[in-house]
Amino acid sequence: MYVLLRNEETGMFYAGPERWAEHTSDAVDFVTIPDATQFALAHLPPGMEIVIPYGSSAGDIILPVVADTEEESEAGEAGESVNR
Repeated sequence: MYVLLRNEETGMFYAGPERWAEHTSDAVDFVTIPDATQFALAHLPPGMEIVIPYGSSAGDIILPVVADTEEESEAGEAGESVNR
């Protein structure tokens, strides 16, 4: 299973530092959804989505990248910062 990051606006896949690709074969495989999410939140602009190519006529699985607001809320209440 491949776990990729795609810019929702441009449709381009993350292919490495300062690189974007049109095709999934050129994209970075993050292996896990948590790894892709953490990387996107820490290093990429807003508007990213996780794409898991399904390889059939059913299409790809697409998930939004969102911060864990519950974790951030709990840390804020305790006066702590959340590291991403």
